[in-house]
Amino acid sequence: MAVARKIKTLLTVNILVFVGIVLFSVYCRLQDRSEELVQIVRSADRRARSRHAKVGALVDREAILQRLDHLEEVVYNQLNGADRRPTPRTCPRSLWSSSSSMRPCLSSCARSTAWSTTRPHSCSRRSSWWTIIATMVWQCGGSMEVLPCSRVAHIERTKKPYNNDIDYYAKRNALRAAEVWMDDFKSHVYMAWNIPMNPGVDFGDVSERVALRERLKCRSFKWYLENVYPEMRIYNDTLTYGEVRNSKASGYCLDQGAEDDDRAILYPCHGMSSQLVRYSAHGLLQLGPLGSTAFLPDSKCLVDEGRGRMPTLKKCEDVARPTQRLWDFTQ
Repeated sequence: MAVARKIKTLLTVNILVFVGIVLFSVYCRLQDRSEELVQIVRSADRRARSRHAKVGALVDREAILQRLDHLEEVVYNQLNGADRRPTPRTCPRSLWSSSSSMRPCLSSCARSTAWSTTRPHSCSRRSSWWTIIATMVWQCGGSMEVLPCSRVAHIERTKKPYNNDIDYYAKRNALRAAEVWMDDFKSHVYMAWNIPMNPGVDFGDVSERVALRERLKCRSFKWYLENVYPEMRIYNDTLTYGEVRNSKASGYCLDQGAEDDDRAILYPCHGMSSQLVRYSAHGLLQLGPLGSTAFLPDSKCLVDEGRGRMPTLKKCEDVARPTQRLWDFTQ
């Protein structure tokens, strides 16, 4: 029995040694081939993580995109119902939005528009950048599609150095996009932020982006709204917008109050969308954030029903008598 145990032990040791030699040999071969498999690209200066990704992507763009195509095909074919086409995607959230939390769906863009997948140096931070991508790709001949993939994740940072002033960066980037890509509809972005058309916000030089759009012969934003995003509400009938201030109570503005309440209130002026007042060419005085798409409720009308001392808020189409929702604006 002792001899059998010794033989078994020696056999096990020999097997482990053999496996170790094989694994070490494979490791050495991989090390020798690593220079062929992995290309290290170093930038000349210190940059943010996203800037380094851009540098690497531009080194061998065609090869990288081709490998990504194969990866998408493998991942997509492993899913149930792989014979279905991906879902076309317009934009993850509203274009007429002051939100800084826009994030992309997993999407693929046309190879010819690789320029659009990297954020320009003039575009501060990430805020609103994915909205710009959505319009750029569609207007310039590309498309965006949802590619379901359970192997993709985003690890959020615990602290962002620009969080304390993120509204500034989001506003700046939104205004840049409006000036370059939205033509006659750029006023909608200013309206959503409840700021005048010349707000004094320094959004930088956009001449390079305008030249890029001209060079690529991109379509108009009107084409985008008609063919890609027809459910987007348009507010071209707006004559004026801004805050309605109380002349007797300094620093107080008309506010929509609680969303589930139909009473307009006076509240300290803060310039946010709940105090956005829009006067239309039809004589309607609407209060509250813009209802960006047909799937979301539109801002309510300020109505004088003739009962009580205070006007109320109602959906414009639900007002019993149209004259109750009409207002005369004199200046």
